[in-house]
Amino acid sequence: MQPVDPIQAINLIKKNRDNFITYNVACLRELIRYLPSNKFNLFHKIPFLMNINSPNYPGYIKHPEIVYGIYGFEKSGFLEVSLKSYRLTLDQIQPYLSKQPIVLGLYLMGSAGTLAQGIHSDFDYWVVIDNASCTTNQRKRFTEKLHTIESWALNKSNQHVTFFVMDLEQIQNNVYSSLDEESSGTAQKTILKEEFYRTFILVAGKIPFWAVLPVGLSNQDYAQWIHVLTQKDPDQFINQHFIDTGNLTCIDQKECISAILWQVFKARNDPAKSFLKAALICSYYFFQDQERLPCEIIKQRYGDRELDSFLIDPYTVIFEKTLSFFEKLNDIELLELVRECILLRLCGFPLVSMPNTSTPKFNLLETYIKNWQWTSKHINYLIDYPKWFEQEKIDYERKLVLKIAFLYELVVRSHTSKTNDGQDMEHIRLLSHWISRYFQKKEAKIEGCSTYLKTKSSTLSLLISYEHNEHQRKLWSVFDHSLFNVIKQEQLLFIGKEFLVAVGWIIINKLYKKAKSILHFQPNRLNTT
Repeated sequence: MQPVDPIQAINLIKKNRDNFITYNVACLRELIRYLPSNKFNLFHKIPFLMNINSPNYPGYIKHPEIVYGIYGFEKSGFLEVSLKSYRLTLDQIQPYLSKQPIVLGLYLMGSAGTLAQGIHSDFDYWVVIDNASCTTNQRKRFTEKLHTIESWALNKSNQHVTFFVMDLEQIQNNVYSSLDEESSGTAQKTILKEEFYRTFILVAGKIPFWAVLPVGLSNQDYAQWIHVLTQKDPDQFINQHFIDTGNLTCIDQKECISAILWQVFKARNDPAKSFLKAALICSYYFFQDQERLPCEIIKQRYGDRELDSFLIDPYTVIFEKTLSFFEKLNDIELLELVRECILLRLCGFPLVSMPNTSTPKFNLLETYIKNWQWTSKHINYLIDYPKWFEQEKIDYERKLVLKIAFLYELVVRSHTSKTNDGQDMEHIRLLSHWISRYFQKKEAKIEGCSTYLKTKSSTLSLLISYEHNEHQRKLWSVFDHSLFNVIKQEQLLFIGKEFLVAVGWIIINKLYKKAKSILHFQPNRLNTT
């Protein structure tokens, strides 16, 4: 390990900081590109609401111990935008701004700002604080404030916003207990750290050291860099602009088993996304020694990022990783399936439609389609996903779930052969039992609907009607009545033997939203023309 020269180190960090900021701006632009006006305004207001505590604005908490605010917020640009939006002056809100900010860094992570962003992408924020700087009661009040903003965002803009409050020391040690409900955080440590570093967008606050340090540092080298930079910083530039969120050298293979199993269950919400994630985890397990982590590939290219480019996007890297994985397996069926999932993801699955021709999404998709030599018939079939029969959608989703389960078994059997751990085989038996229950058809069982229907639930117009079968018994059918006044066979969603079964199917699948959904009842005049 070579000694780190303080002057050279600080100069390198300043250069890398400029590259990171350029990249961050490009990601912000990509985020904004796909936001409708109400969510665009919401995105700009969220940091402002975290930095103010006034009864006149959402997020107000009336308590003497309330703490709030983001470090360096006034320099982020969000303050100026918010003042203009609310038609305020700085003097008017000065009494309500935080004097001692609790948040060291606010980061948006996940699909937002990437090529995989869709109209239903959540705003998932990591809110980094130092637990040592506040009391338990203060953290509790701060969390209450964030929950209030989450509820306001959902009610005001129909946007899911989630704040994950993270302690800086815990992040350094890959402890993510606050993420457990959302992403099995306690079991997936290095996997979550990689996803954070690969996708995070700095909204306000300090930049993680990882983003500006050289690629491929060992933990020992990383620690030396941090020591030199923080201890030999005469003008305090380093301490003012950066925080240490920890290093990442590799993915812990032991996490891969539970991570893929988690995707089996998450597939019920978005099977295409889960299949791609499961394939990525498999590539970690089998081939990570042969190539750099995706987050490091992205970091290497910070300085190359151009506006409207798809080449340096977190999901472009992921797509390439998953394609490469199945090519190495020489599995033609799974390779074709992952290609389909990539197209569906770029086209906004499950509300699939071709992206605008002037976007990086379209450019990447056009490149892929040309390389894959797909026929127009195959492309149009996938693009027409919203027009598929409901049963076609369900069958396709079940196929994806089975393939994720196959990938799980692939990893478990490999792990077991290395460790002679019979406990892993028990996991396979449990998974097989769950899969059999998932696919098993029983007379009293009410089946789930497709992801497409779940996503459309707030705008659905459903029609319940009946007809007599050959034994003159009524069969109750549920149709999607949103597109046509005349009932057509392709609009059929569900058939039950009892009226209450049809209603139960709607309720269990949460397809009826009070004040948003519409239910029609009439005898069935089926028109198949």
